[in-house]
Amino acid sequence: MKASNQLSRRRFLERTAATAAVSFSVPYIVPAHVLAGPGRVGANDRIGIGWVGTGRRAHQMIADLKGTTSLPGECRVVAVSDVWPKKCHEYLASYEKNVLGPKGGKTGAKYGIFQDYREMLESSDVDAVVLSTPEHSRALPCIHACQADKDVYAEKPLCLTIREGRAMVEAVRKYERVCQVGTQQRSYARNREATEYVRNGRIGKVHTVICQNWLSARP
Repeated sequence: MKASNQLSRRRFLERTAATAAVSFSVPYIVPAHVLAGPGRVGANDRIGIGWVGTGRRAHQMIADLKGTTSLPGECRVVAVSDVWPKKCHEYLASYEKNVLGPKGGKTGAKYGIFQDYREMLESSDVDAVVLSTPEHSRALPCIHACQADKDVYAEKPLCLTIREGRAMVEAVRKYERVCQVGTQQRSYARNREATEYVRNGRIGKVHTVICQNWLSARP
């Protein structure tokens, strides 16, 4: 006669009780990096950043992140998006080495990598978005991010046309999001001082203005 494979109710309860006893006898250890402490932000307090556009400008901004004492502790890049996946991997390698590493952050973390930024915006891990795409492709990502309840930091110039700009402003207001544009040079002390010199005529009459266009060396 074959042995029955059925588990009696009594035997099931005995096994369950034994398993529970073992489970409760082993202490549950929470890793220190997820808990808040002096000089350390807890995992629930961190802001997850989704980065759209991981080419040349994104790599330049690595230096800014490296020199900022507050951003790496409170914010972490959790997802990246670029139409060229190779650029995503290059950016993450540089981010871990140059930003997280020197700050004592945990490296080797898992990141979301997307070719379509719209899929990235669906992630609940992403709280805010950085846009360092070329200027012709910032309007739609900004609007879509607002629709997905994400705050936005966008590089300058924000858009190409007034119509695009108005649509972006309307999206920010409609969905009550925070949006900042990287026009910090307008408020730099040295630039403000130079502006006052020109406006007050302290350099004489301006007859020639020389501009420089910074061309991209690579995508």
